[in-house]
Amino acid sequence: MLSAAATGDSAWTHPSSWLDPGYRLADGCQDWSRIRDSLTAVDLHVWVFQSAHSDVMSDWSVLGTGERGRAERLAQAEDRVRFVRGRAMVRRILAAYEGIEARTITFTAGEYGKPALSAAGAVQCSWSHAGSVWLLAVARSGAVGIDVERVDADFAWRGPAEIAFHPHERQFVERSVDGCNGRFYAVWTRKEALLKGLGTGLHDDMAALSIVNTSGVMCDAVLTPGGTRWQVIGLDMPPGFAGAVTAGFTVTRITAFAPVGADLSHPLQRSHAVAEPVSSIAAERPWIK
Repeated sequence: MLSAAATGDSAWTHPSSWLDPGYRLADGCQDWSRIRDSLTAVDLHVWVFQSAHSDVMSDWSVLGTGERGRAERLAQAEDRVRFVRGRAMVRRILAAYEGIEARTITFTAGEYGKPALSAAGAVQCSWSHAGSVWLLAVARSGAVGIDVERVDADFAWRGPAEIAFHPHERQFVERSVDGCNGRFYAVWTRKEALLKGLGTGLHDDMAALSIVNTSGVMCDAVLTPGGTRWQVIGLDMPPGFAGAVTAGFTVTRITAFAPVGADLSHPLQRSHAVAEPVSSIAAERPWIK
């Protein structure tokens, strides 16, 4: 997660005021079985929400001991509130897929800290937040990773890029004709989402991986050293944010949901087909410098 200049969130009051107008009220979502059933083997659900529309005390009651401890360690009250509200919403959404109570969810952590639901056969998930904006990816068929960043037009991107970007990626950013920051965030979010999906997180050898091929094209598929193809998909985000999601299985449809407040019974939704990835950097052995 990158740090960026803070901007006020006070104008962001309701999902319908800042989400793409293509979102609509989901049909029949009072019955959550429709949403669960729509998550097939080739589907990916992405939830986008703000951590600013719920009762903090109610949210606190569904958190686990570790989450409460983490919230208490945050120095700023605003950050504590955002964390509590955001993690409570993550729990409520995942609980709805699993058909259980949010407070009963338990998580395990991978070798590098990647969280996952503890229950056998549970949905796969990944989440990220920047300020009060949260993204949550949910799938059944395989691992997923997601990242969101607040775009800072004045961010000094060259330092992080020198450390984390493959030469192909740095060249891709530098060739931008309308400002480099947009391309920087496009690469960063895709790359961080991929590493989160793989479960490695950010590490010292990030530059060994490239999502830009030798032709200077940002690819929509990457082959890992283990032979797994990952789809890499940029997300349409509210103004001032960049986001991406990755999946270690073939995705043919993404459905984006936005809860209205803390009530999950009438989420906004938008669905679109995902074309079969046609570009891959598999042959270029991107993990080897």
